[in-house]
Amino acid sequence: MRLRNVLAATVFLAVAALPHPAEAHPTGTEDAPTRLAVSAPAEPVRAAAGSRADAWIQLTNAGETPIDVRLRVVRLVPHDNGRLEVVDEADPLWTDRVELPSAVAVPPGVQAKAPLRITVGAELLPDLYLIGVLAEPVAVQPPGGGLAVRSQITAVITVEVPGPRERALKVTLDKLPYIHIGRGIGGRFQVQNVGPAAALTRGQLRVDAAATGTNRAVIRATGERMQLLPAGTGRDVTYAWRTDDWFALARPTAQITYSNGGSTLGEVMAVGRPVLVLAPEFAISLAVLFVGAGAGVVLWGRARRRATERSRHRGRVARA
Repeated sequence: MRLRNVLAATVFLAVAALPHPAEAHPTGTEDAPTRLAVSAPAEPVRAAAGSRADAWIQLTNAGETPIDVRLRVVRLVPHDNGRLEVVDEADPLWTDRVELPSAVAVPPGVQAKAPLRITVGAELLPDLYLIGVLAEPVAVQPPGGGLAVRSQITAVITVEVPGPRERALKVTLDKLPYIHIGRGIGGRFQVQNVGPAAALTRGQLRVDAAATGTNRAVIRATGERMQLLPAGTGRDVTYAWRTDDWFALARPTAQITYSNGGSTLGEVMAVGRPVLVLAPEFAISLAVLFVGAGAGVVLWGRARRRATERSRHRGRVARA
């Protein structure tokens, strides 16, 4: 029976694996709970097709009792926005190609590294591959038949098979209103990996003056580090730009830079429509000006009609 685990915390993809050690607790008996943290290398493990590579899983026992931890390779299913679904079943691509100890004993207060030997198949194309290693502390039955708590946590290892390979990305920029009252603009764009291979991406938003094309700002919307975007997944990115000007005619452009696996970088972009940004106090001033001007026109029109009526009245009196 398939057991699907979206584990204790949602796993987000950065460049390689978990950005912080993942932690599972409590595990063991009710009287002596244990705390286990699991981490993996922060950078991809590079290995050419047909070769082998070494990696590791670090197990940290922050509790007061020893922990016996079982290890096994599980299947990972990437989803949008960096979320990983962990399926507790054999990975058809990696289970038979990853050598690791089936169990590791971790004393209290100790960080133990479990070695991994990864065999990369000769048929694998250049790409970024994800390997999930599930760590499961052995549940200890408390004396007297109490409740034994079972915890599972997965570390993620990225394997990079180097070499050039064409990537295909698509970016869509949400439309903004033509006129916006505020001290800047904010919005969202979406990045979709529509190609057959994963890509390392970095996104930014340019704000240019719509009339002259002069750059006003560059916003590092996804941060400084490249982010992993598996094939068939997407990511929503938000941005915000602030200006101290009373008014500005700005045009946003979303730019995505990505690696093709070689020495060159690819780029896709989406250009937004111009937005007239009005500071609130300036918009209020304009509104008052237009209201005043409108009221002046109305009063002038009334005064002109009255003068015309008086002139006509005097003409009729004179003829009489």
